[in-house]
Amino acid sequence: MTTLTGTSVAAAHVAGAVANLFSWGIVEGHNISMSEASIKAFLIRGAKRNPALSYPNREWEYGALDLYETFLRLREAR
Repeated sequence: MTTLTGTSVAAAHVAGAVANLFSWGIVEGHNISMSEASIKAFLIRGAKRNPALSYPNREWEYGALDLYETFLRLREAR
């Protein structure tokens, strides 16, 4: 694994994560009422956070994207 930074990389990864969530929710029928607001809430709940920081903040917003954790939280909510 490697670490990449910057908005160009972040935008592509978040777009892919959102596409995965929409596919899971709407296409596969797990949450057909899924909206942009619910996607944002799911991603925020699953984000990795540094306990030494307060969130949201200017540098990390709500934390680092963690799609695996997002799906784990979705499974718990069902």
